[in-house]
Amino acid sequence: MYQFQIDRFRGSEALLPRTGKATRGQIAALANLIDSPIDTSLNGMALAQVGCVYLPLAGMSVTATNCAPPLVRPEATRIGDMLQCDIVLMRCGAEHGGTLDIKLMHLDEWLNGYLPWLCTEALWFIPGEIDNPLFEVAGGLFERPFAPFASAAGRSLGVERAYRALAKHGRGGL
Repeated sequence: MYQFQIDRFRGSEALLPRTGKATRGQIAALANLIDSPIDTSLNGMALAQVGCVYLPLAGMSVTATNCAPPLVRPEATRIGDMLQCDIVLMRCGAEHGGTLDIKLMHLDEWLNGYLPWLCTEALWFIPGEIDNPLFEVAGGLFERPFAPFASAAGRSLGVERAYRALAKHGRGGL
């Protein structure tokens, strides 16, 4: 199942399951929405080849999978540990609806079921579960106490806008 390996990081162990072109397109689209420079060094390009984008100024790495939770979390956690950054794992399969799992560098557990939310001013990651924190994505992940919308209609509009932007930008690839 694991085809790609990066010898630059911790020997020759595989980093991630192989991702298809559509999934890598979604990684690139989300990285584009985050709007932070992508690591284009040799190590950064090697990560991109296995389906992971490192955004060093945001202190974040973005990857994606078609697999159901909790698959790919150990591999993504290993990347976050190596790079000392937060991880955003996009679940692209139809049964997951494009949800995001978030692993903050300072926490041991994953935060699950997030949705991208977009307005003209900012990208947010909003939780599917009411007890999870809200994150504004502004050069990194910043926990915020209040939602960027005032109604269910505003929530739906922002989520729809984010998915349209992901679809528009996701036609390419890494």
